[in-house]
Amino acid sequence: MMAIIDVAGPHRTAQYVAIGATLAGVRGIAGPLVGGLLIHAFGVHSVYLVASILTFFGAWIVGRELRMHVPAPALLR
Repeated sequence: MMAIIDVAGPHRTAQYVAIGATLAGVRGIAGPLVGGLLIHAFGVHSVYLVASILTFFGAWIVGRELRMHVPAPALLR
């Protein structure tokens, strides 16, 4: 969450936090439904594979945004 606030800046922090909270609610509804469909269609290991891919992709996006928007000394904190 702190990475999002650093990228957003002081004027857009509330907007970014609101978007994050909204997406958390959507994820809470859609995640179990999609997980159940994946388990039914491909087995339980498919859920772990999809979760790993999404986690890696999310970390990559955050890292990329931090390198683009946050000055180098701030990344060393």
